[in-house]
Amino acid sequence: MTTFHRIWFGDKPIPPAYEDYWRAWQRQYPGHDFVTWRDEDIDRLPRMRDRIRQLRVPSMRADLGSFEILHAHGGVYLDCDVMPWHRFRPEEMARELTVCNESDSTDYCSLGFVASPPGHPVFDEMIEYLRDADIDEGNPHIATGPWLFGRFLAGHECRRLPSSAFYPYAAVEPLSVVRRRDLSGTLGIHVWGGSWLPGSAKQDKVMQMIARGDVAEPALLLRGFEGDADHADWARDVGLMIEAVRDIREKTLQIVPLLGYDFSVTPKDAPVFELAKVAHWLFGRAPDTRLWQVGTARERPDPLRAALVNDDPPALLMDGDAARIAALAADHAANTNARVVALAPAEGGLSWDELWVAEGDAAPDVLVLHDGAGSAAVIADVLDRGHRPAVIHFDMVGMAPADLRMLLGRLGDDYATLEYGAHMAAYRFDLIMDYAGALYVENGIATVFSEGVKTLNGVEA
Repeated sequence: MTTFHRIWFGDKPIPPAYEDYWRAWQRQYPGHDFVTWRDEDIDRLPRMRDRIRQLRVPSMRADLGSFEILHAHGGVYLDCDVMPWHRFRPEEMARELTVCNESDSTDYCSLGFVASPPGHPVFDEMIEYLRDADIDEGNPHIATGPWLFGRFLAGHECRRLPSSAFYPYAAVEPLSVVRRRDLSGTLGIHVWGGSWLPGSAKQDKVMQMIARGDVAEPALLLRGFEGDADHADWARDVGLMIEAVRDIREKTLQIVPLLGYDFSVTPKDAPVFELAKVAHWLFGRAPDTRLWQVGTARERPDPLRAALVNDDPPALLMDGDAARIAALAADHAANTNARVVALAPAEGGLSWDELWVAEGDAAPDVLVLHDGAGSAAVIADVLDRGHRPAVIHFDMVGMAPADLRMLLGRLGDDYATLEYGAHMAAYRFDLIMDYAGALYVENGIATVFSEGVKTLNGVEA
């Protein structure tokens, strides 16, 4: 069992998004311990408590706290603004000092994720240095943060994860760019929200995001200027600009379908339509979206789990094997909205028909199947019952070519299909349009509308 640590010092309440991330980490790793260190816990850090209380900058106080926490207890330390994505083995990660930097540089090292066994000497050395150091609160990155950590790391062996493991996008980019990124090796996403930035720096970030096409993130950042008289006029003008951008894009989407484009997904856009990304958007927009998963993912990373842990949708997780059923129950023990169902009538479980009766013939909105050999029959049965799930995702390994041809014929013009290695994703056409439309309006990601947008704006294709 490994302990995950985060720090929130000060009187301000923890932002709801950070609490969502923390609950998601607990869903990712049920059975492990999770500790939030608050002001009342500072006395449990005897070597750093006096310096922590002397400092005024919240990030610097957290830096000092994290060093003593990792030295005393070990485990995994996470910044509050890190959301989980794919799984790793916490006990293995914390067996040796493990770090991840936002760039390839070794001169400094980010502190948003650090794993370590207790008692590692690098933290002891930093604690001893900081107890007597003249700490410049005007330079937190150098005085207590990444540059200090990088300096001390130079004298120690450590495991360095690739930047994409926890920093798949840069601080100057909007979060939405990860939709185009390969997240297959991403374990967590450090969300560069910027709500903590001072006014002028926050202004710069807002304009950077808009210049990159994103208006969703700037709209959130503008809330931080409410009641700020010094920036009121600027915030009002930028808010009007964001409204205008959204309006123009919405009108563009009304016109583009009239131009005769087929709205096909190009290879460039395929990462945007990966299952976890689409499902995360869908579950966030409609939390009552029903998920059925038949079988257990054999591969790692599981193509759906990131959405399951971050959104906890109403889910039925089914399998016919007793050992896999037990594993499903253990892996999703912290998912309050997930139920594990044994599809094993010979062993006291339900048959497929009995499952439908038990569910009141309420069909899934998202249907994910991991048994390639049996997937065709299950999908055909769902379609025969008159249901059209918004998402159908299945494993093609073991599926007979004739069954695949039959399925593609049944899906017909109602669905767009995409292949991801051994998997196929079928998205109902209205979902494609809603998802792609939202990405264009809010994030400036044109995907299936790309050619039409170019035409309307006089840009050569």
